[in-house]
Amino acid sequence: MSGIVGWRNVNKIAVRLLMVALLAINVLAQEGRRVIANPAPVYPEIAKAAGLKGVVKVQVVIGADGTIKDTKVIGGHPMLV
Repeated sequence: MSGIVGWRNVNKIAVRLLMVALLAINVLAQEGRRVIANPAPVYPEIAKAAGLKGVVKVQVVIGADGTIKDTKVIGGHPMLV
């Protein structure tokens, strides 16, 4: 029975080490990224006149070269999208 408990501990340790390694790889990959452009969104005049505020959710696909490949509005007030 002690052999089974031993292997469970080894498996837990292995999984934790794998998670730490994957996290470290992810952090290193993020360090090479930088913002190329950060344009201000256009606020619709009708929404501005109505005093309307809110959040618009946008899905963006960015290519390996940093260019925008696709955009899709996935949520928000109709006057803001």
